[in-house]
Amino acid sequence: MTMLVALLSACAVPSSQEQSDPTQEVSSALKISPCLLVLPELESVAQGAAKQLQDNGAPGWSVYVSRRVGSLSEPCVAVSSGGYARSHVDGYAAFTPDVSFSTASQSKIVTAAAVFEILRKNKLDPKTETIGKHLPAGWPVGPGVKSITFDELLRHRSGLFSAKGNSIENWFGETTDIQTWLMMGVTDPMKARVYANLGYALLNLLAARMEYGSSVTTSDWAGILMQQHVWTKFLSPNGFPVQGSAMPSCIFSPSKDALAYAPKALPAFGGAQPTPATAYAHCGAARWNFTQRNFGRFLDRLHHGDFFASAEAAANLPPGSMVKEFEERLYGFDSQDTVTNDAYVTKGGNLPVGDTELKSKSYIFLGSGTVVAAFINADSAIGDAVTNAWASRKK
Repeated sequence: MTMLVALLSACAVPSSQEQSDPTQEVSSALKISPCLLVLPELESVAQGAAKQLQDNGAPGWSVYVSRRVGSLSEPCVAVSSGGYARSHVDGYAAFTPDVSFSTASQSKIVTAAAVFEILRKNKLDPKTETIGKHLPAGWPVGPGVKSITFDELLRHRSGLFSAKGNSIENWFGETTDIQTWLMMGVTDPMKARVYANLGYALLNLLAARMEYGSSVTTSDWAGILMQQHVWTKFLSPNGFPVQGSAMPSCIFSPSKDALAYAPKALPAFGGAQPTPATAYAHCGAARWNFTQRNFGRFLDRLHHGDFFASAEAAANLPPGSMVKEFEERLYGFDSQDTVTNDAYVTKGGNLPVGDTELKSKSYIFLGSGTVVAAFINADSAIGDAVTNAWASRKK
């Protein structure tokens, strides 16, 4: 399929039920699809990013660009893909927008959205609500832990112990669970940030306890419950199919007892059940598998507030206020994330692929209402091609 055909096909709204008015009044005598008004701009970004990625030797890439225009409930979309990428932890696949693969650390955006929704539903302000009262009873914790706010935990500003230059930085040791980690206490918040995988394992546990009750005391059970919550509250109501587009590749959080469930209770990695060691190593952030198209759709809906619009938590809030706060606080991102003049960037990845890694980046250009999701099987610096392509797009 040529790029032009792909663009025109992607621009089409999937069903008439998902749009209120597919046209925009241009003059008294002419109506035209809003998608057609922005396709040159989106095509420029997608093709420009693909060219730069190819010129820099990226073995695989997929760039998804979307923008809301007019009254369309689904975004106008341009995509460009090429090469091969790792769709599972144990195999390669041709890199196309419809291949399902792990979003790795970007799955934290899904967790953060669920945590944020639960907090607001319970009328809890993430900036002031502390985690102490939500921890399991009897857990011994280090100094300063109980006074950590959800906002600090979501933004990696809690000051919980982190280390550099050893296994702790990666997986905090194979025998360390959340309880052991919390017992180490808070260090200088300006010098140490919570490591993202353990931080989101803790957030899963706290959110599950708020939503399902205090009987939830283990991180693996919390992972199962939050998987159910995400499907029920976010993915299913917005038309994401259970199979293929967002199958969780790991539902557990770092914990000793996660090994008790492997491999029987874990979904298959690339069609084969994982060994206990494999299951443990890839359970850091409750990772999800998406196709490129559907992860782009997820980001678009989150960016425009669709996930929150029908939630009980949004009943008494001005339209858009929840997603605005979510964006401004950079919830769901790794600590390396950056904000430019008109965009924020999420980064994830770190699945080994030979001598390189599967890197994923997402860019949301706030002023233009445009989402760019780029999955790149190459050095992370090449991902900046998306930003460069946006800056040089056709006006």
